[in-house]
Amino acid sequence: MSSPERSREHTAELLLIVVVVIWAANYPIAKWAIAGLNVFVFNGIRYIVAVDGVLLFFSFRHAWTPITLKDWPALLRAGFIANVLYQMAFIVGLSLTTAGNSAVLLSTSPTLDALLQRTASQREDPSGDGDRYGCLSLRRHHDHHREREEAGVRQHGVGG
Repeated sequence: MSSPERSREHTAELLLIVVVVIWAANYPIAKWAIAGLNVFVFNGIRYIVAVDGVLLFFSFRHAWTPITLKDWPALLRAGFIANVLYQMAFIVGLSLTTAGNSAVLLSTSPTLDALLQRTASQREDPSGDGDRYGCLSLRRHHDHHREREEAGVRQHGVGG
């Protein structure tokens, strides 16, 4: 492995460690903060800090991918679920248990999700759309739009 490749790999590993430390520190720090603040006040502060961080991060991007008008409703639904409902449930749940219990419960969620998917794949799909839970499926939505765009490119001979 050449020196630039090794340097890039070490940088990636260091960034992954930083993410793990930040993610792990989230539980005890949040638990400490909500001991002195109302959970809704704490979440409000978290949102303000997160928005500032995201704006700072994205201010360094050189290229933007425009979002089509028809994609905004799905994007807003996903944003509301992930950034409002999930975060509120996380903080309220954390206020009702220990930081350790919260960490264990959330770290097992990928396994629980896989088990639910396995169970769902063995059941019949009543709607026929492949969504046994009736949940928002952004991945399928994204894949559908990408396939339509690719079909349009092939049909009209646009692109490379």
